[in-house]
Amino acid sequence: NRFATVQSNNSILITGYGDPAPSVAYYYLERAAGSSGVFSVITTIPKAAVMANAITYTDKTVNTQAESYSYKWEAINTCNQAIMTSNTDTTILLKASVALNLGITLTWNNYGSWLGGVSHYEVYRAVDGVWDPSPVGIVPVTTGGTYTDDVSSVCAKSKGIFSYYVVAIEGNGNPYSFKDSSKSNVVTLYEYPKVYAPNAFTPNGDKLNDIFIPIICFINPGAYS
Repeated sequence: NRFATVQSNNSILITGYGDPAPSVAYYYLERAAGSSGVFSVITTIPKAAVMANAITYTDKTVNTQAESYSYKWEAINTCNQAIMTSNTDTTILLKASVALNLGITLTWNNYGSWLGGVSHYEVYRAVDGVWDPSPVGIVPVTTGGTYTDDVSSVCAKSKGIFSYYVVAIEGNGNPYSFKDSSKSNVVTLYEYPKVYAPNAFTPNGDKLNDIFIPIICFINPGAYS
């Protein structure tokens, strides 16, 4: 099993690597809820559909905002017996909550289980619907699935709409030389509007605190007066 990655709220792409040996008739793809659910077959793929050893399937009967899912492949022979079962891949379910001191806390389950293990996780963020192409955080596996994003730097110019997703990066050591990645679901949440009112000002014309005005945070500047 190369990877299982979230594509949307109702779509997961699963890709496997199979040897279409003469004894293989077709492949089962099995799915379970979470990392400890009961597996059941969700599709059968004939050997003829395997091109360049790649087996792919898009699962559109999922809810990636509510659940993570585990997948495994089975190679089935002409006697309807399983020849080999793949490793199991479990997708990432990301959750987010507003934290204290202009922070947002993200938590997620560990991705499992690549033959090369997980190298690290990358955290991506959108502010008011605009995605940053670079990760805002790199989280080592040893830290566990948690990250707190300090959003104070965009406080004054943001409407307070934040979206996130996490990408797991496979480590070195895969015996088939793969180094894949897997994306989580996207979560969106809203920071509370904040207004900071000063208790003094200095109207002496030096352009420093000459005007008594509240400082706004996570409020649309264009709609504030």
